[in-house]
Amino acid sequence: MHVILGDGEQNQAEAYPDWCDLSWFHNCRDITVDVELHYHDAPEIWLWHEGAADGIVDGQEIALAPGVMVYTPPGCLHSYQARGRHSNTGIVPRMREGQRGGHLHVDETGENPVPEMPAFHIAPEDSLPNDPAVFPSGAFLKSAYRATYEAGARVQRTVTTGWTAILVREGSLAATVDGSEVELGESELLIVDRSCSMNVRAVAAAEVVFAFGWPPEAGR
Repeated sequence: MHVILGDGEQNQAEAYPDWCDLSWFHNCRDITVDVELHYHDAPEIWLWHEGAADGIVDGQEIALAPGVMVYTPPGCLHSYQARGRHSNTGIVPRMREGQRGGHLHVDETGENPVPEMPAFHIAPEDSLPNDPAVFPSGAFLKSAYRATYEAGARVQRTVTTGWTAILVREGSLAATVDGSEVELGESELLIVDRSCSMNVRAVAAAEVVFAFGWPPEAGR
């Protein structure tokens, strides 16, 4: 089973299938504003594509640059000051009962948030297509990374263990999912259920963001 979400559907939680632990997977382009200090009831991932910023995550200073990925757990205070125009992809799981959406601010909630687990960030060279980083126990994803491919290159050939999501940031892909032919253009998101046979190749030179859910036996 698979679904394809266009650019306008990726910020609609109801568009994601119930077998996929996602409510948002979207590339935010050409941003110029800073992000104020805040926290969330749900975790989130940011994967940087263009530009740079000076980030603060749970009190730690982090240089945000292309390829850097940041994981903020619930209750983690974070912010960044941009150095001009930038683009990044955000990934957020399905909201649980009682969780509040949006940015939460200490001066408004009166809370003293404590992260549910340590925040972490991953450098581009530490999560590669042939050797992706496996996230710590407690993270809502098993792994995520970005990669670039030349036209005609094989992107992925596998039988999925957990669900898999592939966002085409630039270029185009063609895929065969359990015998069904799929074409993916710029800004489209393919989500494939577990136990599916998948063969993906680049039609044109492509930049792609991947996210992998935990297999059911992992208990996530």
